[in-house]
Amino acid sequence: MKKNEKLWFLGIVAVLLVIFTFTDLQISKAVYNPQSGYGHFFEVFGELPGALIAVFSLAALITTGKYNVKWKAILLNIIFGVLLIIFSFMAAIMPMNYLGGIKAPVAGILAAVYAIAALWITKILSKEESKSLRQAAIIGILTFVAAIVVINIIKMFWGRLRFRSMEAPYNEFSLWFIPQGLTTNNEYMSFPSGHSANSAVIMWVTLLPTFVTSLRGKEKHLKVIAGTWIAMVMISRVIMGAHFASDVTMGATISIVSFYLISKWVKKNTSHVESESKGKVIKG
Repeated sequence: MKKNEKLWFLGIVAVLLVIFTFTDLQISKAVYNPQSGYGHFFEVFGELPGALIAVFSLAALITTGKYNVKWKAILLNIIFGVLLIIFSFMAAIMPMNYLGGIKAPVAGILAAVYAIAALWITKILSKEESKSLRQAAIIGILTFVAAIVVINIIKMFWGRLRFRSMEAPYNEFSLWFIPQGLTTNNEYMSFPSGHSANSAVIMWVTLLPTFVTSLRGKEKHLKVIAGTWIAMVMISRVIMGAHFASDVTMGATISIVSFYLISKWVKKNTSHVESESKGKVIKG
């Protein structure tokens, strides 16, 4: 993201947050519809691309691994393998939480399909663009983890009640920038939006041209696709009463900023994360 784009983005976010300070409640009252098919669809699948990016990234870390010490290769592949299994199950389970409950056999099959498909695809891609693929993989997994960790920590300390749990005259409504106290009750975890944050991990697709040659020159198109998905998820969360407009704005912003900061850091330190440059190389 260029400097002028950063300024425009942060400026727009700031303006939106000011507007939503005065209109959060009115917007939610106007659009709330828990029966919305549109809202339910993105409630179920809105976070899935982010989870699949994490699965793909972990698979890529396995298939592109090259180390000059055997024990290091074994240890890291075990760690990445375990994480691949965990995140594959996470990707399988996420939609089920909103589809009548988790079904273990189905989750297991889906997780296996996700993991095997990711390993197969990354193995093919790694033959030509190993370094770029590994760099994108590091960015992908760090962005997804950052979204989950940062968002959930803020949620617990902010304690903002969700609109769907309020009743007229909405005396429990609170402004987005005023923390309400520590909580572990999910209904008091409105700020910021986890769905919006996890959906914004899809910004990672803008890195596809770095290791998929057929997509080079398509960066702007990928940004539009990613931005559209994020916006649709954000709107859906307000419609479902799970979040206020300020919640979804902050959730998406945290992930987008994290993505660009992590990308900058990883690219700057490529020599430290890609592979060992000297000695005998052992493929992971």
